[in-house]
Amino acid sequence: MENNTPEQAMLGDSPRAVDDAILESSDAHQKQMLSLFSDPQKANLFKSIIFDLLSTDSVSIGSK
Repeated sequence: MENNTPEQAMLGDSPRAVDDAILESSDAHQKQMLSLFSDPQKANLFKSIIFDLLSTDSVSIGSK
């Protein structure tokens, strides 16, 4: 994937691999969801981390 554009990567097996990873991780995601919803402080920290990740240049989805 390092040498391909996002469009080229989406033509291969990448989309299916992502779908498979999502399905296989559903149990962990459910546990994380329950943990975050049951602890407001933890949820706020998680939201802050996500915001920081999305607001940095290191995560630029669809642009280079």
